[in-house]
Amino acid sequence: MTAEKWREDLRFFTSEMERTHKNAFNAVSRGQFQAAVEELDKQIPTLEGHQIVAGLMRLTAMIGDGHTGFRWGPMAAEGVLPVGFDWFEDGIFVRRVAPSE
Repeated sequence: MTAEKWREDLRFFTSEMERTHKNAFNAVSRGQFQAAVEELDKQIPTLEGHQIVAGLMRLTAMIGDGHTGFRWGPMAAEGVLPVGFDWFEDGIFVRRVAPSE
């Protein structure tokens, strides 16, 4: 991805974190968080993709609660396990499995 696309993602991440999190600035001040965002933004042109993702994960960790996380990769949309479960009237069943690599 280009640096501008990463910066667009960073802006979206930041705005959504502030918009959707009920108390994003309990463990970290808004100023500290914004300073970290600006530092990552400044570094984006010199970083590899995995380093930018690590930066986004660090920003997420700054929120300091146990239910805010950042997932990346093919299973990000599915969850933590490489399988997806669905609940039916007669039980829980495996419905999706990640492709083997």
